[in-house]
Amino acid sequence: MTETGKIFGIGLSKTGTTSLYAALTTLGYHTITSRHMRKLELREWRAGDFSKDYFAKVDAATDLPLGTYF
Repeated sequence: MTETGKIFGIGLSKTGTTSLYAALTTLGYHTITSRHMRKLELREWRAGDFSKDYFAKVDAATDLPLGTYF
């Protein structure tokens, strides 16, 4: 996709985040969801340090823990 910004699906669980993930992926966005983020571990974010850009190489992200950070 083009470099036009990021898409964040910040809904909590059971609000359609998996469907949003599937739709964005179908549309060609490089999208991650909670199962992908578990592998990233997000250590700095959990400590309140948001300086590390975990999403530099993705177009979109959905599901927890995103909602808790917004």
